Amino acid sequence: MDYILDIIIERIDLEKIGLKEKKYEWGGEVFSCNPVQYSSDSNIIFEEIENYQSYISLDNMEMFQNAIALCLKSDILYDFEYTINNNSNELIHNSLFCFLKELSKLKSALVLLFREDEEIKEYHEIKSDEDFYLVITNSLKWDNPKDILLYVKR
Repeated sequence: MDYILDIIIERIDLEKIGLKEKKYEWGGEVFSCNPVQYSSDSNIIFEEIENYQSYISLDNMEMFQNAIALCLKSDILYDFEYTINNNSNELIHNSLFCFLKELSKLKSALVLLFREDEEIKEYHEIKSDEDFYLVITNSLKWDNPKDILLYVKR
């Protein structure tokens, strides 16, 4: 299925989860991408969303002081979904799964996982790695897909 994965975190937490701004060099000068992109060491690429307030309720945003919204741009979500649906034991080694688990350790984070033209129907507070694992795997099942918002608030 074609899922979209967005995350919202504090801007200062980018480095904590291993995201660095992706830049390119041209003519001896270094430039930011437009829109700004961030990548991890495992080549997970996110693009900054500038107008994310239009689809996030203000209630969910009150936990942030200086938020940044990012949309996953790598095709890695397809591999993640396939691994979940084939009951593979490889999920714990999946780079996207490992990356997302790091979000559950932050003071505050939102993870939105939804299909195009669908609305978020379920909201889940994440208090542990186990919560995260259960909600994510159940949401991406092909026989009963769900559009969710996960939040960490400590």
